[in-house]
Amino acid sequence: MDYQEAKQLVLEYINQDVVQHGYRLAVYEPAIEFEYGWVFSFDTEHALGLRPFEKKVQQMLDDGLSLPQIETSFTDEDREHEGKEVGLVGTAPIFIDKQTRQIRLLKNLHYIPMKVQLEAIREEKIGRKGVWCIYLTESLTGQSQKMAKLRMLLELSPVELMKHIKQIETPLFQGNIHDAWSLNEALKENEIPTQLVKLEE
Repeated sequence: MDYQEAKQLVLEYINQDVVQHGYRLAVYEPAIEFEYGWVFSFDTEHALGLRPFEKKVQQMLDDGLSLPQIETSFTDEDREHEGKEVGLVGTAPIFIDKQTRQIRLLKNLHYIPMKVQLEAIREEKIGRKGVWCIYLTESLTGQSQKMAKLRMLLELSPVELMKHIKQIETPLFQGNIHDAWSLNEALKENEIPTQLVKLEE
């Protein structure tokens, strides 16, 4: 499947409910090409500057018409469309697989970065899930508040907590990329110095 075919499939997918919503969606270009597919972000045609009404107004401006002349040339249909479409907020990008043509909605990038989501897709495609580890980058000895937060987030017993504090080369956590990334973010928010590392496949 080539890029144009992928784009067409994504446009059909995002515009399935166009009649219900009352506006068409379009994709930002170029899409981000990835080893196994493309990632498309989308919004309303209005927000992307593709709305025919706006194109028409821009063409009239380019032709030298004044604003009063443009306004008097509006048709009833133009006035119906004026101001109807709005931009979308909080949309997540779409991934389309080059081989299978499968379309999936990624998670909002505000919560999980694209590199994390694409790595999860890569692991899925090659059939090997990586093991991701979180390590302390410095000892928390004597930092009682951080130790308490660490114990709470990882649900550690006092013995387990002290083991991690004394042996920082031992991972705090091992698991898949989504769980490891989410936990690492929570630890960073609590100012606990950590590093996220993928074990060799």
